[in-house]
This record gives sequence, structure tokens and C-alpha cells, in this order.
Amino acid sequence: MRRKSQDNMDYDIDSSEDTQEASEVEQRPISPPPRKENKHHRSSRDLKMDELRQELQDLMSGRHPEYLRRCHQLELDLERRHQLNSLYRDHAIELAEKEYVEEKKAAQVDFDDKSDLLKTNLIQFLEDKRRIIESDYQTTMELNVGDISETKLPTRNLRRRALDSTPAQEKRRGKISTAPCQIQHQLDEKDIDDDLRAIARARRTASLGVNGIQTLGPFPPV
Repeated sequence: MRRKSQDNMDYDIDSSEDTQEASEVEQRPISPPPRKENKHHRSSRDLKMDELRQELQDLMSGRHPEYLRRCHQLELDLERRHQLNSLYRDHAIELAEKEYVEEKKAAQVDFDDKSDLLKTNLIQFLEDKRRIIESDYQTTMELNVGDISETKLPTRNLRRRALDSTPAQEKRRGKISTAPCQIQHQLDEKDIDDDLRAIARARRTASLGVNGIQTLGPFPPV
């Protein structure tokens, strides 16, 4: 009986130890197995890095194919842009020259028209002035026609001063001149002629105004 109880006790101890070990195994974290590096993968990565380093070196030295291709494309674009600019410039110059020629022709035509109009106006102005001068001359000649008796005015002898020398022969006082009487004008002959021309011009202007012809005035603007 004692032997049986002792065996039971040993069995319980063993079972409790197994349970404890199982629980410890369950609670222990499972670590991943050690990773083994793939030599093939590492070599391909090194090759890729070497290629990138070589491309970077080529790019820095200006020998990279993609860089050269893009530079060539940019040069082609630049050349095409220069050609377009040259064509546009030539077209603009051609248009400017055509416009200049047309403006020059129009200016020449305008100049010729205004020159002809100026000549016509000057000729008309001079013709009117010539007719007016001829009319003034005829009127003046008509007024001057006729015999005007010229009478000499009696001369008046002034008294001699004390310091004046005695003349060699003194005329008699009170002697009546037998010469015809002269008209003494208070105006000069030039002023008289100007007045006569003004009167004739006024008559001429009045007659032209009545007939509906434009009187002489300032030269009309062109």
C-alpha cells in the first residue's frame, strides 16, 4: 500500500514537471531561423551599383548616351527655331518694304495734287490782282484827263534881317506876276495818287460784288 502511494506520488511529480516544461516551451518566443545570404543576389546588386556608378561617371564627363541624345535633340530644336525666326524676320521685312513703297506712292500723289492746287490758286490770285491793277490804272488815267490850268502862286518877299547881306538887285514890291495861277496841293503827289487808286479800287470792288465775283482778299489756304 505504501509502495503504491509512493508510485502515485512520483507519477504526479513527473506529470507536473512535464506540464511545466510544456508551458515554458509555449511561452518561449519563436525566433526565425538564421537567414542565409544569397551570393547570386548580392552579386547582381553589386553589378547594378557598378552600372549606376558608371552611368553617373559618364554623365559627369558628358559621355552618357541619354545625355548625348537629349543634347542632340535640343540642338535640332534650336536650329529649327532659328530657321523659323529667320523666315518670320524675312516676311516682316518684306511687308515693311511693301508698306513703305505704298506710302511713298501715296505721298507723291498727294504732293502732286496739292502742288497743282497751289499753282492754280496762285495763278487765279495773280490774275485777279492784275485785273484790279489795270482797272485802277484806267480809272486814274480817266481822272487825270483834261487840262488843268496851272497858276503860279504869288511869291511873298520876307523882310531882310539885319545880318543878311544886301542883294545885288532887289525886286519891286507889289509887282503882279503875269504867270498863270497854280493850285497849291496840301498833299504830296504820291498821297494823291494813292487816294485816287483807293477810290478806283472801291469802285471796282463794288462792281465786282454786285456781279457776284469774289473780291480780292487774303490768299485761300491750300
